[in-house]
Amino acid sequence: GIEALSRGAKSCAFVDRSHESCGAIKYNLEKARLVGGTVREEQVLPFLSKINGDYDLIFADPPYKVEGIVEELVKSEALISLLLPGGVLIIEASSGDVDFPCHEGIKLLTVRKYGDSQLILYRRDNNIDVNDI
Repeated sequence: GIEALSRGAKSCAFVDRSHESCGAIKYNLEKARLVGGTVREEQVLPFLSKINGDYDLIFADPPYKVEGIVEELVKSEALISLLLPGGVLIIEASSGDVDFPCHEGIKLLTVRKYGDSQLILYRRDNNIDVNDI
């Protein structure tokens, strides 16, 4: 998110349940003099049901040790509804995870492995109205 803001993104919402992580994000935003970043200290799944917005890109980096979290995110109608048609969801996960769940409204684009991590990229289907899910 900080990299995106530094390269011209208009806004970025950071959500983390860790007080320390949120403090570090706020510090880095201030130090880099970046505007448009908001930081919320809470669990991501409940947070998703409380916000509105249209996002071109959502990056999720859930804890690797939480079993089933990738599937929960992919199946979250609240998350999918935040993505604009054609928008991209990127989920970072352990490279040991080999199940790449899909759900109505998004499709798997690619998986890129980098050492112990992998990026799973999904795209919101242009032809799906989230209200129909």
